[in-house]
Parts: sequence; C-alpha cells; structure tokens
Amino acid sequence: MNLDSWLDYIQRLHPEEIELGLDRVASVATSMGLDHPTSRVITVGGTNGKGSCVAVLEALLLANGLRVGCYTSPHLHRYNERVRIQGKQVTDAALCDAFQRVESARAEIVLTYFEFGTLAALWLFGQLELDVIVLEVGLGGRLDAVNIIEPDVAVITSIDIDHRDWLGDNRELIGIEKAGIIRAGKPFICAETSPPRSLLNHVETLGVSALQRNKEYGIEQLEDDSWRWWGVDTSNQPLELRGLPTPVLSSRHVATALQTLHTLDIKVSDVSVPPVMKETTLAGRFETLYDRQHDRSVLFDVAHNPAAAELLAARLELLRQRGSIPGRIIAVLAMMADKDTKGFCQALELVVDSWCIAQVDQARSMPASQLVSQMGQRAEAGNPLVFNSTDLAFQQACINSQPQDLILVTGSFYTVAEIRELIQAANR
Repeated sequence: MNLDSWLDYIQRLHPEEIELGLDRVASVATSMGLDHPTSRVITVGGTNGKGSCVAVLEALLLANGLRVGCYTSPHLHRYNERVRIQGKQVTDAALCDAFQRVESARAEIVLTYFEFGTLAALWLFGQLELDVIVLEVGLGGRLDAVNIIEPDVAVITSIDIDHRDWLGDNRELIGIEKAGIIRAGKPFICAETSPPRSLLNHVETLGVSALQRNKEYGIEQLEDDSWRWWGVDTSNQPLELRGLPTPVLSSRHVATALQTLHTLDIKVSDVSVPPVMKETTLAGRFETLYDRQHDRSVLFDVAHNPAAAELLAARLELLRQRGSIPGRIIAVLAMMADKDTKGFCQALELVVDSWCIAQVDQARSMPASQLVSQMGQRAEAGNPLVFNSTDLAFQQACINSQPQDLILVTGSFYTVAEIRELIQAANR
C-alpha cells in the first residue's frame, strides 16, 4: 500500500480516535524490541509549546553535531512532518515499511492511529545509530503512547486547561496526567512557572531533581535589547550566555531547551546558540507569510485554548507597541467544538480589531454561527462576519484590509493548515 492507503487503514483500525492506555502499545513495542532505545531520550509534554520546544532542542542538537530523531504531532500538511531524522522528514517509503513492521507485530492487538504511528517512529529510529531521540507527548502524558519509553530527562512546557474530557477540568487534575512522564532518578525540567500542587507532590514523592524556569534557569532581555540565558550544569554550578539575539520562537522554549541539554551533559557550543535563536522557526507557530496575490502579511498561529491565546495576544501587543503592526489586526478564526471558544476569544478581543468567523472541513469543527454566539459581548460588538469555509473568510479578510493591516489566522491546526495551503499555492 502507498502512504495514503496506510494512513486510511490505521485511521479505521480502531473504533475510537483516542483510547488512552499503555498496555496495547507496550505489548507490541516489546515484541518489536522497541521498549529500550539505545539512544538518549528526551520526552516533552505540556499543554502548549511542546512543538516549539522540540524544534529548538532539535536545532541545538543538530548544530552541535549530534544525530537526532524527532517524533511530533499533529502535522499541518503531511504525515511525514511527524517523523524527522537529522532534521529531515522521513520518506513515504520509509513510513510504509515501518507501518508494515507494526502491522506484522501487532497480531490481534487493535491499536489507535497515534499508537500505530508512535511504534512506526520508534522502529525507524531504532534502525539508525542516533545520539538523541526527542519524543513529543500527544495527549496528557501518563497514559500517552510515548510514555512506554523511559526518558533520560522529562520536560513539561506548560500546564493549562485543554482536552477536558480526557484530562480533567482543572490544573490539579491535568498536572497529575502531565507528571506521568517524570521518572524517579531522572531529571525533570519544568518550564511552567506556577506548577499545580499535584505535580509538585508527584515530584517530591519520586525524589526527583526538578529544575524550574525562573528559579534554576531562565532568560531575560537586557537594556541593549540583547538576551541573557542563565542556568546550571549537572553539578548545579551556574552557567550563563550573554549577547544573545531576539529569538524567533518564544524565549521560554529557548531557555528550556538549553537547560535540558545542559542537564543531559550535552556540550552546547556558545557560538551555536545565536544562529539557532535567530533562524529556528516552526510552521504555524507565530509564523508570518506574505500573500503575494493579495499583497497582505498573514500571521499563522495554531493556538486553540485560552492560555495559548493569552500568549498570542501578548506577543501581538508587543509588536504593536514597537510599531511593527501599523494597521489593524483582522482575525480569521475557526475552532473545534470541544474547545473553550469564549475564553479563547476573550483573550484576544483587546488586540483584534475585526473578526471573520469560519468553520473547517472536519467533523469536530464548531459551526461558525455557533462560534459567534459563544464569543462574548465585546467580540460580538465588533460585528463579526460569518462564513462556512476558511477560504471565504480569508478572502473577505483580504478585501476588508489594507496593506498595512495584519491578517491573523488562528484557532486550530486545521484552520492554519487550510489557509496556509491556499497562500503557498498562490505564491508558487
């Protein structure tokens, strides 16, 4: 079968899209000899920021000459984005080979889409002599498929409310699920500056050495607009890097990635850090593309919960204060039905000047008319326009804007992917 056929097959294999638990996937991993990688493993969990943290980790590792495999999710355009070796997406043929290996090994065990893909990625990594494997948690942590692998260091980027049906409706419950990736005797990097008590209790019970952002490590902008990172080495001795440039991705992820590698005692050349900060990007994460067809700047961000929207709003407001956004901000928004749409819109309503509300071509998408009704009074007062597709919403946003305006596309991975593909096609 070709890759599309395989993806269709594994999507239909399990009756549920999500079924948390490790028994099924661990059993198959053991039969395939995948449960104890020879490479060092970094597992990255958290509500928001996982992908950006992985991207910085990958860039730093590659810049310092290490052989790296990365497994992330979800993807924007092609499944191949989920599995990278030496910074490059694996081929269709490699994925098909890996899927066949999993299919042969699973026997009567029914795997979910994510479990199947996780095993395929681990098998591909196992065929090579990699120095480091970076695994991004798909959902939660404790019962997520990647948690069958013992990490050498666990990283949690943030803890906020999302996926309520699976993880709980408060940070204490969610903290327990996220903390499940932490292992006794192995270091833990916590980028969350106000972790819930449940996570701290778990760390204390395990007797783990925890390094927390803004306590043991951090990053700050200096008066000359350069940046300073500070942290500790494996002996808890202080480290510092000065004269760093403004990062493209969020500074908190740069800080966390640097501390993670130093905690693993991976030698990071000082000269490798500035280029990584200036050049490392990630599709759909505060990413600006120019739409030549409409002569517009379009900012993409896959934010889909209130905490991510708050961070997005803060970054947009900072750009406005610096004069980088001289005009209005027009948001093209489509979200999934299981998200806190009202909280999301409230976080953005002070920076967004007008809204074009849409829905994506997915069963989980919230109808645009329903999304408008849940936006909140301030956003509704802006007379948001309603469309039944992201294409139409984006076209109208372009018509209603001027060249000095910024069009913001946000609300879900699907929203970003649909409009990003439109612009890429138009720019060819």
